[in-house]
Amino acid sequence: LKGYYTMAEKSPVIDEKQRKYFLKIADELEKTVIKLSTEPDSEWKIVKQKKELTITRKPTSDSNLYLFRGKATINAPISTVFELERDLSRRKEYNPFCVAFDNICDIVKEEDREVYLAYYSVASVAVGVSPRDFSILRVVHRNFDGKGSCLTGGISIEHTLMPKKKNIVRAKALSSGWLFEALGDKQCATTTLIQIDPCGLIPKWIVNYGGADKAIEGYERFKAVVFKDLEKKR
Repeated sequence: LKGYYTMAEKSPVIDEKQRKYFLKIADELEKTVIKLSTEPDSEWKIVKQKKELTITRKPTSDSNLYLFRGKATINAPISTVFELERDLSRRKEYNPFCVAFDNICDIVKEEDREVYLAYYSVASVAVGVSPRDFSILRVVHRNFDGKGSCLTGGISIEHTLMPKKKNIVRAKALSSGWLFEALGDKQCATTTLIQIDPCGLIPKWIVNYGGADKAIEGYERFKAVVFKDLEKKR
């Protein structure tokens, strides 16, 4: 699965040809998320460990940016954890830089599987750094293996429904996603994959150097919201 797709068509709507094209990419993305999430640790280099979270990384053939993988066990039902990541409207609760994350156009909307185009934008993370946005094809699949496991995935894809904006740098999501596996009724294993190219003038070595710390920070914020949700249910 290549990390970045560009649509040749300039149609302002999703026709059948584009729909089939998007579904093909979504199928490949699911396979990639599952493959990378379940690869043995021996194929990855451990770069950070904190409590229950282990961050590993590996180079990929289609980018000079590392692919980071975070594995952890959360003491919460898989439904609670998965639904938090699935719900775009809640992204701001655990990502303070999130400006918007919106479903722009449904490709497939079924009970257990959704494929859609999404627009994601984030504020400047530092003085002198421009805001970023992403034009993404996103897939969400509940119980994809018949055993209760779930996944989400996202990959950059350009379309006229999500045009580039002035003063915002269009970044790229490469092999990115989550895989959730139930470990009983009150615990689940999570794997997150992160490979983001912020584009613009940010040096790639800075992205590679800080990737593990950013993954830890993101996981800790995500877990905190999961536990808040559990408290509300008690």
